[in-house]
Amino acid sequence: MGHDWTEWTTVTEADFTHDGKQERTCGRCKIKDYKTVAKTVPVITDGENGSFKLGTKAELSFSTNMPLDENTVISVDGKALGNSGYKLGSTNSVILPADYLNTLTTGKHTVSIKTAVGTLQTEFTVTAADVKETGNTNAVTVPEKKDEQPTKTDSSDTQDAQQEQPTSETASGTAENKEDKTTTADIQQETPEKATPVLLYAVIALCGAAALGGGIGGISVIIKRRKK
Repeated sequence: MGHDWTEWTTVTEADFTHDGKQERTCGRCKIKDYKTVAKTVPVITDGENGSFKLGTKAELSFSTNMPLDENTVISVDGKALGNSGYKLGSTNSVILPADYLNTLTTGKHTVSIKTAVGTLQTEFTVTAADVKETGNTNAVTVPEKKDEQPTKTDSSDTQDAQQEQPTSETASGTAENKEDKTTTADIQQETPEKATPVLLYAVIALCGAAALGGGIGGISVIIKRRKK
């Protein structure tokens, strides 16, 4: 007949430096059985592989199962941080404030938590800040077109304008008439000069006729007509 074992019970709690111990007892023969519980391994319980964006006011928090105190050493990329570079939370957590995180470059970084019982490491990523769009500086802003109110015209001004309009046309017509008259007068003045050779030939012909038929009286009549 086999043993009738009880459940395992803890004799000694395991911690980060010592193994623990558990036992069980047979209900028939009262023999005891023991087993060793491995010491506790430090682990990151929250915040592993976190991310931070530059330009923000966010914080990064890393929680662990190790007890943290004033002797805890926090390092980023192998460089130990001063008290201003981090703060300890109430639940075994390390907090990296935004003021410090905004001094880092973009990319992956390693945070290390070192205590009396062990050392832990994990990575976090810093990403670039958002780029604000400034828009096209050469853009021309077109002012909004307002509804134009119809301009009221004074009836008296309209009548004056209508009365003045024909006057201008009349003056223009008068000037044209003057130009026409001037042209006619010039033609009249030029016509006798251009006609003079013809008249001379006529006078000579008439004088010849008068000499033959009418005498000097016929010539006088022709000369008088010419003067008129």
